[in-house]
Amino acid sequence: FEIADLEAEIGADQVTTLSVVAEDVEFLANVFWAPTEWLNQNTEAAGSYCANVLYANRVFASDFDQYNQLLNDYIEGGVDEETARTNWEFAREHEIWPYNADVLNEETVQTTIEVGVASGLLDESAQELSFEQLVDTRPMEIAMEILGGPIDAADVEAGNIPEPSL
Repeated sequence: FEIADLEAEIGADQVTTLSVVAEDVEFLANVFWAPTEWLNQNTEAAGSYCANVLYANRVFASDFDQYNQLLNDYIEGGVDEETARTNWEFAREHEIWPYNADVLNEETVQTTIEVGVASGLLDESAQELSFEQLVDTRPMEIAMEILGGPIDAADVEAGNIPEPSL
């Protein structure tokens, strides 16, 4: 996020971006976890929670003023508007905040496992687990039903966000 500052300091012709992780890697940054027993008893609540997170992502990605207000409400001292806008634009450009449940798929789960094993956070035996063993898709299906289905980035950027059905 400091590329503009670095370019200003040493000159844009002196800066080369080798990779932007958000463009180059499919992985999960945040995952919600629950024991199977709890999830079986609270599937609707889990689906509603997921819908709320996805709806918030859509709203904050569509409206800088709301996003900026959120930052200033919850970060002590706030965030200067230029930094907030840079982060907001980056998040929108790379769809850092998921708008739909499809980001949780076999490929992203496998990549996350590979990174976890390579970093030592997960035991190698994690690679033997299947997507179906790790992911209960029922909450995602409920969330997408509440949200009225998937939405694309162009609709989010245009502020065309349907209200969830509760």
